[in-house]
Amino acid sequence: MVRTSPLVFDEISHFERITEILNGTFSRAKFGAMLPGYHYLVSGLLILSGTGSAAAARLVTLVISLLSCGAAYLVARTLDHETAFLRTLQYATLPILLPFFPLLYTDTASLLFVLLAFFFAFRRMSLSSALSSCAGVLVRQNNIVWVPLLALIVLSREPSWALTGSELRSHFRKTICDRLKRRKSLIEATKSLLPFVIPITGFLVFIVLNGSPVLNRSDLHPFPGMFTGNVSFTLLLFSALFFPLVIEQAWGQWRHILREQRVQLLLVLLLLVLWGTFRADHPLNLNLQSVKNQILSFAESGAVRKAVFFVPVALALLTASSVRFPRPVMYFFYPLAFVYLSASWFIETRYAIVPLALFLLFREKQTWRQEVLQFGWNLVICLWVFF
Repeated sequence: MVRTSPLVFDEISHFERITEILNGTFSRAKFGAMLPGYHYLVSGLLILSGTGSAAAARLVTLVISLLSCGAAYLVARTLDHETAFLRTLQYATLPILLPFFPLLYTDTASLLFVLLAFFFAFRRMSLSSALSSCAGVLVRQNNIVWVPLLALIVLSREPSWALTGSELRSHFRKTICDRLKRRKSLIEATKSLLPFVIPITGFLVFIVLNGSPVLNRSDLHPFPGMFTGNVSFTLLLFSALFFPLVIEQAWGQWRHILREQRVQLLLVLLLLVLWGTFRADHPLNLNLQSVKNQILSFAESGAVRKAVFFVPVALALLTASSVRFPRPVMYFFYPLAFVYLSASWFIETRYAIVPLALFLLFREKQTWRQEVLQFGWNLVICLWVFF
């Protein structure tokens, strides 16, 4: 059915760009905001296959999507081999990701390279991680946001830089200064971090030459700017997609979080910031034909409706703050995810895919029953989406 169905929405423009590359009529002006890494990748594989049809392009994208499942398994197995297969199934059935597996969108290719970058980082393969992150940036520029976390993960795997949770929370500055005074630690830091200069330098050079991280600047993609709409909407999706986790944490962990005054203050301040800065006024969010835009319009229709919208947002904040990661350095994921999401004015479900997929794979394992329940919940939502 996917092979014979017509192209939909952004697939049309993506296939036009792929066709231009195949025909040698590439025009930068037609490539929108994103770098054409995905289009060149698909075009190259189509050349090898000897065909240039839309059905073949969809098949190539499906293969890329399945490869991303393999990369998800590698990441999950690195963190915990017991739940790796089940986590991969959760990833493959993530309801906001699965529908895009065969479609001509950049998201699964972006995820493939991001996941490979994290896998190599967990394995202390800093050069491979840096090069994979370069590939991810060539697909979607905002993947540059994950480079600091990749570098910190590699660094934390070095013997003299293995920081404990208490060191990160209470003595971070003193601990870093002490490490930097040791020659061995300094050498290890240089060795671990140097490869990540490649993606950062390349991205900065691109900004200088292009005048913006956006390939073709327009009023629809303002730069610079910070927009929290995608943060709030992603938290809303979090509560829906990870509903079993929200319920589990509500009974077991929230009371411990709420006893810590600093955490309470941080969560309240963050919620107030999200509430006060929430806007859904991008021109593409004003078309009420989509369910997503109807939800956004509902949230902007008055204080009471906005409060209803922000209830699951608050639940997601509580849940995320109570979920543990297997390694202390991975808690830097949260502020970087905030930056990743706040770069776009347009509120879009697809923009939540990478942060939520990473959260799914990064979080500390739960009981087997809870993991199976999450997989079952994914299947239920997928059935609702498709049927």
